[in-house]
Amino acid sequence: MSETHPPPTGEFTLYTTEDGQTRIECRFENETIWLSQALVAELFDRNVRTVNEHLTNIYEEHELNPESTIRKFRIVRQEGSRSVARTIDHYNLEAILAVGFRIKSPRGTQFRRWDNKSIFSVHLAKRINTQLSLLQKAENPVPVIPA
Repeated sequence: MSETHPPPTGEFTLYTTEDGQTRIECRFENETIWLSQALVAELFDRNVRTVNEHLTNIYEEHELNPESTIRKFRIVRQEGSRSVARTIDHYNLEAILAVGFRIKSPRGTQFRRWDNKSIFSVHLAKRINTQLSLLQKAENPVPVIPA
């Protein structure tokens, strides 16, 4: 029986380390970013085995709930002369940051500073503007009640 996964609807944001040596394409969807273990390893300049060990501990210690922090994305990549589709686990920002705190690397600190400055401020501002635009175009606009 094959699993069906909804097609990705998010955007991508490029993260570049301060030294310019590493560039990581971060998937932004459902108000968070998602990275595979391989990308988390590249982000923190560690191997996948180390990242996997930290994620295993994070979930075994109930620091995070896997159901809310792991999502499967279908990835198509070239393997030799053919394109191969695989479903790969991706981890949300909460899990990525939890790994980063355990690794305690300068790259982790750089990433947290970047995240605070760019991801949510840019993407959430876009979302708010889109929602406001849709409300203005609606025939019967719903009144916006300030919080």
